[in-house]
Amino acid sequence: MNYEEFLNEAKETLTRLLSEDYPGISITTVDVEKMQNGSYRGLSVREEGKDVAMNMNLETLFEDVQEGGSKELILGGFAREIREHLENIPVFDVGEISNYDAIKENLSIQMVSIRGNEHMLSEVPHKVMADLAAVYRVQIGRDTSFLVTDNMLKGYGISQEQLQTDAERYAPQHAPVSIRSMFEVIAEMMPPGMEMPEQDPKMFVATVQDQSYGAGVIAYPHFMEMAAERVGGDFFILPSSVHEVLLVPDNGEMEWKELENMVRTVNETTVEPQEKLSDHVYHYDNQEKMFELASSHGLRLAEKRLEHVAERPQKETAKSVQEKTGKKSVLEELRNNKTICDKENAKHERQKVQPGRGER
Repeated sequence: MNYEEFLNEAKETLTRLLSEDYPGISITTVDVEKMQNGSYRGLSVREEGKDVAMNMNLETLFEDVQEGGSKELILGGFAREIREHLENIPVFDVGEISNYDAIKENLSIQMVSIRGNEHMLSEVPHKVMADLAAVYRVQIGRDTSFLVTDNMLKGYGISQEQLQTDAERYAPQHAPVSIRSMFEVIAEMMPPGMEMPEQDPKMFVATVQDQSYGAGVIAYPHFMEMAAERVGGDFFILPSSVHEVLLVPDNGEMEWKELENMVRTVNETTVEPQEKLSDHVYHYDNQEKMFELASSHGLRLAEKRLEHVAERPQKETAKSVQEKTGKKSVLEELRNNKTICDKENAKHERQKVQPGRGER
């Protein structure tokens, strides 16, 4: 049995199991396009008379069946999950979704990697930040949201600039920033009665209060300045996942290459592909107010050092040569010779024009 055959059989079985409680329920095969390599072919479940459908990915169930699991038991358990989801689908007026003024206060921001999402990004409004992109979602209830597309933008009759402005205004209101030290995060997970000795914070966690798509805070207005104040100056940004980022003070204790190796290792061993944000580390320069790839920051610093060396006065260079060797540089010798020649020429010219004795 291949996956397509499994979907067809699951569609028939689930329709039979759910029809008694949900007469007229519709279950169809659907292709779902999502960011972060999350696209899949699955089933769409819709109650009769409802405007909202629920899309389900059955790939994990198919793997369980292939490994010898009972198809009847697996689909029976899945039917119970669908019942729970159907009971909790938020009720809303579809007409409101097409009304921008009605949904703009529910806008949120999600950060995604540009690499691997090129096709989807060609169809959705977004803001580029280094090799990342901020995309915009509309939150419906607590656990449901949808991505704003270019077609929706045309329907709303607004520009991408307006969407971005509104998202940056309203997202921090219903999904405020949370910046906590790693010590605070770990302390919250400790059993009651257990305490950890306080330490100087060397790492901070930045997300939103419900931690859903919390990496989007880096696109919030004034987030960088807020984080710099909390961290104590310049800092590195480690993309832990699409749900949070880690902030590490740039105090000379860690090099960006070390941090980037750490991010890659965690991404390869711990983070789910759909939740991976990036393998790269970023940097915020608080004085320059600049967010960039940490590698670009390192290159910029190296270029500044080279410029500083190149701009040192030439006389200082000549002086240093004389001090070290006891000799003047070639350039200095030429300058001295030119000065002597200029003086001799000027003296000769004065003698030529001076009138002789007895002349009137």
